[in-house]
Amino acid sequence: MINFFPYDKPRKCQSDALGALASDWNSYDIFVLRVPVGGGKSAIAYSIAEYLKSIGQSALISVPNNILRTQYLSEFKDMNSVKGAEDYRLSDYGYPTDLLKNIKDVISAVKLKGNSKHTKAKRGLAYRFLNDIGNVYVNDLKAVKSKDSVSVVNNYSNMAHKLYKNHDCVIFDEAHQILPTLQDLSVKKLTAKEYGFPKNLKSIDQLYEFMDANRDSEDPKIAKLVTAIDDPNWSVSIEADGLFEKALYLKPISVKDEPTLVWNNSNKLVFMSATIGEADINRLNLGGRIRFLDFRSPIPCLLYTSDAADDSLRVDLGG
Repeated sequence: MINFFPYDKPRKCQSDALGALASDWNSYDIFVLRVPVGGGKSAIAYSIAEYLKSIGQSALISVPNNILRTQYLSEFKDMNSVKGAEDYRLSDYGYPTDLLKNIKDVISAVKLKGNSKHTKAKRGLAYRFLNDIGNVYVNDLKAVKSKDSVSVVNNYSNMAHKLYKNHDCVIFDEAHQILPTLQDLSVKKLTAKEYGFPKNLKSIDQLYEFMDANRDSEDPKIAKLVTAIDDPNWSVSIEADGLFEKALYLKPISVKDEPTLVWNNSNKLVFMSATIGEADINRLNLGGRIRFLDFRSPIPCLLYTSDAADDSLRVDLGG
């Protein structure tokens, strides 16, 4: 892997990390790399991806936000990416935005019915844009699903389109933020209409007072509500649901019992972060053989490995 490093000379932590990965690549399914802030995680990720491309496999780099995604695209010019449809602004292509703002509007305008002047103008602009430029959102989405090049996306795009299923390896940069993403995607909404709690609830204390008064209720909806709220894995918030009603939102503390959203049992995963640890990984819904590699201190650089057979092996890689 070190042969695919994109710069002249890697830092010691980078070369140690890539060497450890290359040595154990075929023996493990999931790698957890703890790399210090400023340790050059993007170059490590790119090296892994380029190595895989050289052997006919593909890697997707998944990041927590568009700022880091843009940094990857600026640093490595040959990467593919996809944004949200609303982020493809017509102004970026020299088109007016008085009728349509972005490609999401364009896609909607094509489907508009009616022959009013305004509708025909929007539909006409949409067809002109698609004819001249094309559906750039769909084109980029196809590109990041392809195994022909290295791609970088934010975590929400990765999960929303299940892009992790299209690649042999998914590399999560700033991986400590993947759990909040999965928690947000696993939020459950409980409405007053469906579960029978008072529509004017204003606090969690009022919710528990209602539950305590109805724990023996024979109403199956209320019984289901009590069961859900009593589950210690879920945190509860009360938020507006329309103008006059409230809804309960349950967010999981751990997603290990939720549907797997990062691993399809056939690809490899690499988690990179300065702060990620075993507790974070244990809160994800993962399987397979896991290798923990710790490079927090460049001098000396300590390698920590953990697997089912040996949970205490430490190897000092030197300073």
